[in-house]
Amino acid sequence: MSSRVIRKKFGGWISLTVTLFLLLYLAPMPIELRQIFAVLLILGWPLAGAYWLIRRFGKRAVVGLAAISIAIGGVVTYKYWKDGPNRRTYSQIKDLNAYYVGTTGKVFTGEVEYVYFDSKTSDDEVRQFTDLNGLDTLKRLVVHGSRISDSTAMKFTRFKNLKSLYLEGTFVSEETLERLQADLPNCEIELK
Repeated sequence: MSSRVIRKKFGGWISLTVTLFLLLYLAPMPIELRQIFAVLLILGWPLAGAYWLIRRFGKRAVVGLAAISIAIGGVVTYKYWKDGPNRRTYSQIKDLNAYYVGTTGKVFTGEVEYVYFDSKTSDDEVRQFTDLNGLDTLKRLVVHGSRISDSTAMKFTRFKNLKSLYLEGTFVSEETLERLQADLPNCEIELK
């Protein structure tokens, strides 16, 4: 293939990439269509590169690309498998009517750091939350409008890494608040 033909094809790929990028960020469209454009942008250039490598180097490129694909697939699969307990904990918290669950993950779920319960969450659901495994990294807990009892609030003492506890519109007493502060000295507790 002549260099002029290659430049023309390469220019076409760049034009398509710029067009997809502009559609992705500027055009109003449903989220599903936006995701399709994002996948095309993410996969397009590696596929074009693989096509070029195979055309240029033949079987050696196929073997190399297969080895790289297997290695990357293995690492991703391992990370996904290791994240299983985090996904399970996240799902269990959402099943208990948590309004929001914040995690450390960017690609995978990651550890739970922040949980927000609102008025749709019952005292029993918050109590069940305190019994879940995988909450050692919980740093912030908000209970807003959920009528939790003193006994449920005292179960928060198991979260030793808690840095912030915000309680509003609950049945938690001042006495329980003082006991919580004594058991969680590194936690900023606010009761409204």
